Amino acid sequence: MANICKISILFIAYAFFIKSAVAQTVNMHLWATGENHNVAVKTVPLLDNYKILPNGDDVFNRYGSDSRIKTDATGFFYTKKINGRWWIIDPDGYAGINMAVTSMPDMTESKANWAYNLLRKNGFNGTGNFFAKEDMTKRLFNEKSFEKMSYTRRKNFFQSYRIERQSVYTTPTAVKNNPQNYITVFDPEFETFTDNFASTFANYKNERDLLGYFSDNEINFTEDQLKLFLTVLPATDPNYLAAMTYLNTKGLDKNWVLTNYDNIPDIRNEFLTLIMERYFSVVTRAIRKYDPNHLYLGTRIHGKSRDSETAVTVASKYCDIVSVNYYNYVFPKDQICNPAKWGKWLQKYDKPAMVTEFYAKAYNASYPDQSGAGFYTDDQNGRGIFYQSSCLDLLRSGYYVGWQFFRWQDDPAPAFSNKGIVDTSDQEYTAMTAYMEELNRQVYYLIDYIDGKNDQDNVREVVIPVKEDTYIQMSGTGQSDVHGSNTQLSLSTAPAASGLREILLKFDLQNYYDSLYNVVDAKIRLCYLSGDNNQKLTVFGVKNNNWNESEISGATVQSFPLLRDGYGRGRLKTINIAGSNLPVYLNVRNWILGEVNTSTVSFRIISENASLNASYWASKENTEVSLRPALVLTFKKDEKTALSDNHQFPDAGLRIRDGHVSVNCNEKPFLCEIFTLSGQIAYSQGIMRNSTVSVPLEKGMYIVRLSSKEVLITKKIQIL
Repeated sequence: MANICKISILFIAYAFFIKSAVAQTVNMHLWATGENHNVAVKTVPLLDNYKILPNGDDVFNRYGSDSRIKTDATGFFYTKKINGRWWIIDPDGYAGINMAVTSMPDMTESKANWAYNLLRKNGFNGTGNFFAKEDMTKRLFNEKSFEKMSYTRRKNFFQSYRIERQSVYTTPTAVKNNPQNYITVFDPEFETFTDNFASTFANYKNERDLLGYFSDNEINFTEDQLKLFLTVLPATDPNYLAAMTYLNTKGLDKNWVLTNYDNIPDIRNEFLTLIMERYFSVVTRAIRKYDPNHLYLGTRIHGKSRDSETAVTVASKYCDIVSVNYYNYVFPKDQICNPAKWGKWLQKYDKPAMVTEFYAKAYNASYPDQSGAGFYTDDQNGRGIFYQSSCLDLLRSGYYVGWQFFRWQDDPAPAFSNKGIVDTSDQEYTAMTAYMEELNRQVYYLIDYIDGKNDQDNVREVVIPVKEDTYIQMSGTGQSDVHGSNTQLSLSTAPAASGLREILLKFDLQNYYDSLYNVVDAKIRLCYLSGDNNQKLTVFGVKNNNWNESEISGATVQSFPLLRDGYGRGRLKTINIAGSNLPVYLNVRNWILGEVNTSTVSFRIISENASLNASYWASKENTEVSLRPALVLTFKKDEKTALSDNHQFPDAGLRIRDGHVSVNCNEKPFLCEIFTLSGQIAYSQGIMRNSTVSVPLEKGMYIVRLSSKEVLITKKIQIL
């Protein structure tokens, strides 16, 4: 007897816990000049009592955040500590971890599409520093996709100023040869320069997907600044004078300080504090003046500064996120995740941190002396193990809100260095990226595991049957055929006999339309019948619902360009189906929450297997009802979800005019709440008897919810 595709209660799954019979580890071999480390580590599959959840990224919202954790939405990224753990809150109000890659080259449109999709395939949700054109992610991906990636911008404030100051102040040769070692920020001109330099940030203040700004890169904040100022700078230099003023206020003699320099760490660090206070206060004030909306990410602390309590503490006073470039240590827990170091130092101003560079290089006999600070490892597997080991330490800390891998592509020969996700010929290092994908797609379930969270959401389901379905033949024979009445749907990528086939589905949301903002999950359910059972499927949200299953074919689809638009592309899902009549679930929550503005919604499903012969799936004409396609919506049980078409209160009225929503209350008091479609509260206030409120709203779609003890009604409205 054939297995029947059963409708069962879906749940938002957390990490499964199983008993581990044997504590297993894998060897990680790292080395650098004068160092050799062979250490046992646990990668994700070997974590005690953790079982990898298939399709862990189903929980990702459109920003790659955790769709289960919702808080206030501001339209921009910000940070928030929730139950003792730091998160980055995305513009839609969901908590997430930034998983990004830096240093992507300036690419053509076609190459950018490939590159960003490769990042998404591997679970990354952002891009970091060092772009030839900083608007690449915004322009080449975000504007073309309803799913978004965060990106950053950087402006070299001090590194630009120190060049300009040479025309004003005498600059010794030692300073010219090593300018990064002299943080000359006490010049009176520095503040004016910084303000002017930051004025361009006003151009970016409304960019929704911009994570934030770096100011400069790897400034050499060390306690040696006092000695350098006193011994190298001319006596007329404002920074020399600042050092002497400091000594005078402490009652210290210059010669005594220099003679005893190695034995006065408190003096050295106190002066370093003055330098960092000057730099960060001036830069932060300028950034906030021109852009108060985005995160300030600091200067990417590196080298000796990483082990300086002064450097980390002062940076955390001014930065929203303290950025750090992580090298030289086998495990982050040995330094930047050490509870006695960064774990303690960040507590004074209670700020999170983010790693903005890290990598390991695979040894290559042809290039035995590769550039860069990262360790060598044996092969690409070793690089992947290093990635997982490092990221797991960051997640365990509770105060790291993400990481940015350095870098996208290898450094080319002759100065070859294996730092990239892809080589210089654009070939992906799949042996390494398999480890990246494994951890990145599990990241929120790994946090559940680390935090001991093993509860399940209190949810209920609604199953919506498909209204229309068909498949279209885009190549090969039969492109004019209409398949809307077939009992089977079909997919294929094979260029020969079966040709290219795609599935179209249409659903009527009916009474659930006004309650979509309460959806916590949404999946398309398809039941497999026969054909190739190793599937790579992508579902696209479709912006055009004006197709008819009894008319549309491959030949006529050209009249409906929005049916095949790539804007609504979802995440690729790889499936190995165990047998006939079994269900496959494709996550469409992000499209439902972010893009639906009518009560009808359509989807396109394609196969991405290379040269795959046809596979067959049950249609709505299938005689077995339980096999037919469906849209499964999951709501929280404790949410008030209105399923009524009656949008009128007997004692209240609602009117839309001139960009305002006016609500009047005649007899009984009501609570009036207005939400954006993503769930952000635009207005919430009680309305008393015999009163009227008028709420100004920007253009867009909103949910108005009016409630009392006796009744709850919601209405979807549009402000034109």
